[in-house]
Amino acid sequence: MEIGGAHGFDQSLDYIIAMKVPRAMLGDQANGLLNNAAAQVNAKGIPVKMSDIVNLNVKMGGSISNPLLRTDLKEALSAEAGGLRQQAVSLVQAKVDSAKQQFRDTARAVGKQVAKTAGDELKKQILGKKDSTAVSLQAWRIAEKRPRMPGRG
Repeated sequence: MEIGGAHGFDQSLDYIIAMKVPRAMLGDQANGLLNNAAAQVNAKGIPVKMSDIVNLNVKMGGSISNPLLRTDLKEALSAEAGGLRQQAVSLVQAKVDSAKQQFRDTARAVGKQVAKTAGDELKKQILGKKDSTAVSLQAWRIAEKRPRMPGRG
């Protein structure tokens, strides 16, 4: 618990008490609002976990002989909603990062496969099958240049 503020010579009080309150001590209405907010987020497919502790600011005013305590539940609920929002943003960001990495991995694998297939095809064309027409044409030219022996065809 943190306390900060001032009191005057006229016995006036102006303090803010920052407290960490267990949810069980907030009451049914406040817990109902928190649970409803979490249920709405969970219904959209984003699993969030509510904290068991709520940060609550208590404002102490009035005078020393007649102090007035006011709680700002709206602010506490707003802070809890911000925590839920941050959890949802973190979850979505993690899913986006995962999808990006999966896409990169798939693209790399496809690229490697395409390069391997292209390389294999190129090797076949260069080293493997030769153009049979070019070979037979070359053999025919060599045969024509040979001197012919009489009596052979």
